[in-house]
Amino acid sequence: MCIKYSSGVWGAFGDFMGGVLNPIFAFMGLIALLLTISMQSEELNNSTRELRNSAEALAEQSKSLEKQNFENTFFQLVRLHNDIVGEIEIPASTTGVFKSSRVSGRACFKNIYERYENKYRYHAETEGDSCIAAQKGYRSYFGDVNNGLGHYFKNFYVIIYFIEESKIDNKEVYIRILKAQLSICEVAMIFYDCIAGPESVRAKEIFEKYSFFSDFDKQELLDSVAHPKMYAPSAFGEPLAVHMTKDPIEKPAVECT
Repeated sequence: MCIKYSSGVWGAFGDFMGGVLNPIFAFMGLIALLLTISMQSEELNNSTRELRNSAEALAEQSKSLEKQNFENTFFQLVRLHNDIVGEIEIPASTTGVFKSSRVSGRACFKNIYERYENKYRYHAETEGDSCIAAQKGYRSYFGDVNNGLGHYFKNFYVIIYFIEESKIDNKEVYIRILKAQLSICEVAMIFYDCIAGPESVRAKEIFEKYSFFSDFDKQELLDSVAHPKMYAPSAFGEPLAVHMTKDPIEKPAVECT
C-alpha cells in the first residue's frame, strides 16, 4: 500500500514538474533561437558593411586610377602641343608687305597675327561689316598657311575635346593649365579660328561653357567692340547684361550678323 501510494505521488509530482518545466524549456529554446537569429543578423549586417566599404574603396581606387590615366594622357598632349609650337616656322621674307627674318616657335604667332590683321583690314574695307570681315579674312589667310597651323589647331582642339569628354571632376583646372601654355597672340588666333574655322560650333560651345577668354584683354582683338559679340558673354566670364550695354570707347560698335 505504501509502495502504491509512493508511486502515485511520484507520478503526480512528475506530471507537475513536466507541466512546469516544459514551458520553461520551450521559452528558453525560443530565447536561444532569437539570440541565434540576432547574432546571424548582426553578422550579416557586418558583412554588408564590409562589402559596402570594399565597394566604396574599389570605386575610389578606380576613380583615382581613372584620374591618373587622364592626367598622363593630358600632359602628354600638352607636351605634344608645345612640341608642335616649337616646330612652327616662318621663313625670312624680303618682299611684299612684311619684310622679316626667319621666325620659329611661339614667336611666330605675333607675325601670323599681324598678317591675319592685314587680310582682315582688306575685307573690312570691302565688306563694311567687321564680323564678316574677320571671318572672311581668317578663311582667306588660313588657306595660305594651312600647312603651318593646321596641325597646331587640330592638336589643340583634341586636348579641348579630351577634357570635355572625360569623366573627371574640376575640368576647369585642366582648361586653365592648357590656357597657361598660350601666348596672347595664340589666344587671339584661337579666338578667330573658333568663329571661322572648321571647329567653330563645337569648340565655341566649350569656350563659352568654361569662360575660356575670361582673362583675355579684348583690346587685343582686331575689333574690341564687335568681335566679342560673336561669342556668348559667358566666354569672357561675364553676365549677359555686359554685351547688352554700349561700350564707352569712341569707335561705334559694328553689329554682327
